[in-house]
Amino acid sequence: MAQQSKTEQRLADDGQPSAGHSSPQPDHTLLHGLTAAFASALGYVRANIDLAMLEARLAAHSVILMLIAGLLSVLLLFSAWGLLNYALVLWLTSADILSLLQSTLLVAGINLLAALVLLVWLAQLSKPLAFPQTREMLRSHDHKDLN
Repeated sequence: MAQQSKTEQRLADDGQPSAGHSSPQPDHTLLHGLTAAFASALGYVRANIDLAMLEARLAAHSVILMLIAGLLSVLLLFSAWGLLNYALVLWLTSADILSLLQSTLLVAGINLLAALVLLVWLAQLSKPLAFPQTREMLRSHDHKDLN
């Protein structure tokens, strides 16, 4: 009888049965822990997605600014080249070396010759783009397979 009163007293104090008389109850701490871990992982993923989106916007903005700066640079280079040509024509004319027409034609001819040299060089540089050795190897293998 004294034993029962101790058990009853433990139940009254703890609100739970003693170790010898446990009854199954759901473990809310495990569910709470899993929920907190999932919420934390979801927050981490959202933060990373937000960061990636912000960096993508910044990268797009940078690309646009780079294109604008590149176009302005090309425009400035063209104008500088034109002014250098004009200065050469003026010098040739003012030094009485050539007439205005002759100076202009000479400078235009030099520019055309330089452009022609660059175009020939460009054509030479483009030959490897056609993969000539690979194409030759494939052609030779095709002929061997047919024989």
